[in-house]
Amino acid sequence: MHTLVNEEYRDLNTGYTDVDAKIHMYINHYSISTGMMSSIPGLGAKYGNAYKDKDGNYLMGDNTYKVTFPAGAPAGLFWSLTLYDAETASGVDAKDQVYPSLNSMNKLVYNSDSSVTFIIGPEKPEGNVNWLKTVRGRGWFALFRFYGPTQKFFDRQYKIGDFEKVKWANIVGT
Repeated sequence: MHTLVNEEYRDLNTGYTDVDAKIHMYINHYSISTGMMSSIPGLGAKYGNAYKDKDGNYLMGDNTYKVTFPAGAPAGLFWSLTLYDAETASGVDAKDQVYPSLNSMNKLVYNSDSSVTFIIGPEKPEGNVNWLKTVRGRGWFALFRFYGPTQKFFDRQYKIGDFEKVKWANIVGT
Protein backbone atom coordinates (compact mmCIF):
# COMPACT_ATOMS: atom_id res chain seq x y z
CA MET A 1 0.00 0.00 0.00
CA HIS A 2 1.40 3.36 -0.98
CA THR A 3 0.64 6.52 0.93
CA LEU A 4 0.25 9.25 -1.65
CA VAL A 5 1.50 12.71 -0.84
CA ASN A 6 -0.38 14.55 -3.59
CA GLU A 7 -2.87 14.10 -6.41
CA GLU A 8 -0.11 13.36 -8.92
CA TYR A 9 0.88 10.03 -7.30
CA ARG A 10 4.37 11.25 -6.45
CA ASP A 11 6.60 8.58 -4.93
CA LEU A 12 7.61 9.52 -1.38
CA ASN A 13 11.28 8.74 -1.96
CA THR A 14 11.98 9.71 -5.57
CA GLY A 15 9.40 12.36 -6.37
CA TYR A 16 8.52 10.54 -9.59
CA THR A 17 4.95 9.73 -10.55
CA ASP A 18 4.07 6.16 -9.61
CA VAL A 19 2.30 5.19 -12.84
CA ASP A 20 1.40 1.71 -11.55
CA ALA A 21 -0.35 3.19 -8.51
CA LYS A 22 -2.21 5.69 -10.67
CA ILE A 23 -3.44 2.98 -13.05
CA HIS A 24 -4.30 0.68 -10.12
CA MET A 25 -6.51 3.30 -8.51
CA TYR A 26 -8.37 4.01 -11.75
CA ILE A 27 -8.91 0.37 -12.69
CA ASN A 28 -9.83 -0.88 -9.23
CA HIS A 29 -11.82 2.08 -8.01
CA TYR A 30 -13.16 3.43 -11.33
CA SER A 31 -12.43 7.09 -10.76
CA ILE A 32 -9.94 9.50 -9.34
CA SER A 33 -11.54 12.02 -7.07
CA THR A 34 -9.83 14.80 -5.19
CA GLY A 35 -11.54 13.53 -2.02
CA MET A 36 -9.76 10.20 -2.28
CA MET A 37 -6.46 11.79 -3.25
CA SER A 38 -6.44 14.53 -0.64
CA SER A 39 -3.34 14.74 1.51
CA ILE A 40 -5.03 16.97 4.05
CA PRO A 41 -5.70 15.20 7.36
CA GLY A 42 -9.41 14.87 8.06
CA LEU A 43 -10.51 15.21 4.43
CA GLY A 44 -11.46 12.55 1.91
CA ALA A 45 -10.68 8.86 2.22
CA LYS A 46 -7.69 6.57 1.89
CA TYR A 47 -7.90 2.99 0.66
CA GLY A 48 -5.68 0.00 1.12
CA ASN A 49 -6.10 -3.48 -0.32
CA ALA A 50 -5.13 -7.09 0.14
CA TYR A 51 -5.13 -9.83 -2.48
CA LYS A 52 -2.94 -12.40 -0.74
CA ASP A 53 -2.51 -13.89 2.71
CA LYS A 54 0.62 -13.64 4.84
CA ASP A 55 2.09 -16.68 3.06
CA GLY A 56 1.71 -15.05 -0.37
CA ASN A 57 -1.30 -17.12 -1.47
CA TYR A 58 -4.34 -15.52 -3.09
CA LEU A 59 -7.35 -15.15 -0.79
CA MET A 60 -9.83 -17.94 -1.52
CA GLY A 61 -13.41 -18.42 -0.40
CA ASP A 62 -12.84 -22.01 0.73
CA ASN A 63 -10.41 -20.93 3.45
CA THR A 64 -10.94 -19.19 6.76
CA TYR A 65 -8.74 -16.22 7.64
CA LYS A 66 -8.32 -13.74 10.42
CA VAL A 67 -7.02 -10.19 10.21
CA THR A 68 -6.58 -7.70 13.03
CA PHE A 69 -6.94 -3.94 12.92
CA PRO A 70 -4.84 -2.53 15.78
CA ALA A 71 -6.47 -0.04 18.15
CA GLY A 72 -6.59 3.58 17.08
CA ALA A 73 -7.33 3.32 13.36
CA PRO A 74 -6.33 6.58 11.64
CA ALA A 75 -9.85 7.61 10.65
CA GLY A 76 -11.53 10.76 11.91
CA LEU A 77 -14.95 9.68 10.63
CA PHE A 78 -14.98 5.87 10.39
CA TRP A 79 -13.16 2.93 8.81
CA SER A 80 -14.31 -0.21 7.03
CA LEU A 81 -13.30 -3.63 5.69
CA THR A 82 -15.10 -4.81 2.53
CA LEU A 83 -14.73 -8.04 0.53
CA TYR A 84 -14.92 -8.12 -3.27
CA ASP A 85 -15.18 -11.00 -5.72
CA ALA A 86 -11.85 -11.44 -7.53
CA GLU A 87 -13.46 -12.00 -10.95
CA THR A 88 -16.21 -9.37 -10.96
CA ALA A 89 -14.84 -6.76 -8.50
CA SER A 90 -18.37 -6.52 -7.06
CA GLY A 91 -19.12 -7.19 -3.42
CA VAL A 92 -18.80 -10.84 -2.41
CA ASP A 93 -22.21 -12.41 -3.01
CA ALA A 94 -22.61 -13.98 0.40
CA LYS A 95 -26.34 -14.47 0.45
CA ASP A 96 -26.53 -14.83 4.24
CA GLN A 97 -25.14 -11.31 4.79
CA VAL A 98 -26.71 -8.05 3.71
CA TYR A 99 -23.34 -6.44 2.96
CA PRO A 100 -19.87 -7.98 2.49
CA SER A 101 -18.53 -5.30 4.83
CA LEU A 102 -18.09 -4.34 8.45
CA ASN A 103 -17.09 -0.94 9.74
CA SER A 104 -16.39 0.98 12.91
CA MET A 105 -20.04 2.08 13.09
CA ASN A 106 -21.18 -1.55 13.44
CA LYS A 107 -21.46 -3.23 16.84
CA LEU A 108 -18.05 -4.89 16.68
CA VAL A 109 -16.43 -7.23 19.17
CA TYR A 110 -13.23 -5.59 20.41
CA ASN A 111 -10.21 -7.40 21.84
CA SER A 112 -8.94 -6.49 25.33
CA ASP A 113 -6.32 -4.15 23.78
CA SER A 114 -9.06 -2.35 21.75
CA SER A 115 -7.94 -3.95 18.48
CA VAL A 116 -10.53 -5.62 16.25
CA THR A 117 -10.11 -9.10 14.76
CA PHE A 118 -12.19 -10.16 11.79
CA ILE A 119 -12.86 -13.75 10.80
CA ILE A 120 -13.39 -14.20 7.07
CA GLY A 121 -14.57 -17.53 5.69
CA PRO A 122 -17.42 -19.60 4.25
CA GLU A 123 -18.93 -20.62 7.60
CA LYS A 124 -19.58 -18.55 10.70
CA PRO A 125 -17.59 -19.77 13.68
CA GLU A 126 -19.32 -20.23 17.01
CA GLY A 127 -19.32 -17.39 19.46
CA ASN A 128 -19.52 -13.65 19.16
CA VAL A 129 -17.09 -12.75 16.37
CA ASN A 130 -16.71 -10.14 13.64
CA TRP A 131 -17.43 -12.41 10.68
CA LEU A 132 -17.55 -11.76 6.95
CA LYS A 133 -18.75 -14.56 4.70
CA THR A 134 -16.93 -15.76 1.60
CA VAL A 135 -18.16 -18.00 -1.20
CA ARG A 136 -16.59 -21.42 -1.68
CA GLY A 137 -14.83 -21.82 -5.01
CA ARG A 138 -14.42 -18.05 -5.48
CA GLY A 139 -11.40 -15.86 -4.98
CA TRP A 140 -11.79 -12.51 -3.26
CA PHE A 141 -9.86 -9.41 -2.26
CA ALA A 142 -10.30 -6.86 0.51
CA LEU A 143 -10.38 -3.09 0.62
CA PHE A 144 -9.99 -1.23 3.86
CA ARG A 145 -10.94 2.40 3.97
CA PHE A 146 -10.17 5.23 6.34
CA TYR A 147 -12.66 8.08 6.02
CA GLY A 148 -11.31 11.40 7.24
CA PRO A 149 -7.76 10.00 7.54
CA THR A 150 -5.77 11.44 10.43
CA GLN A 151 -2.15 12.55 10.48
CA LYS A 152 -1.22 9.11 11.83
CA PHE A 153 -2.13 7.68 8.42
CA PHE A 154 0.08 10.11 6.53
CA ASP A 155 2.93 9.49 8.97
CA ARG A 156 2.62 5.73 8.31
CA GLN A 157 2.11 5.00 12.00
CA TYR A 158 -0.63 2.41 11.52
CA LYS A 159 -0.46 -1.04 9.95
CA ILE A 160 -3.24 -3.54 9.63
CA GLY A 161 -2.24 -7.15 10.25
CA ASP A 162 -1.83 -9.70 7.49
CA PHE A 163 -4.61 -12.08 6.49
CA GLU A 164 -3.71 -15.35 8.21
CA LYS A 165 -5.22 -18.68 7.22
CA VAL A 166 -6.64 -20.33 10.35
CA LYS A 167 -8.16 -23.64 11.35
CA TRP A 168 -11.40 -23.76 13.33
CA ALA A 169 -9.57 -24.55 16.57
CA ASN A 170 -7.48 -21.38 16.18
CA ILE A 171 -10.50 -19.11 15.95
CA VAL A 172 -11.68 -19.41 19.53
CA GLY A 173 -9.94 -16.83 21.67
CA THR A 174 -8.63 -14.68 18.84
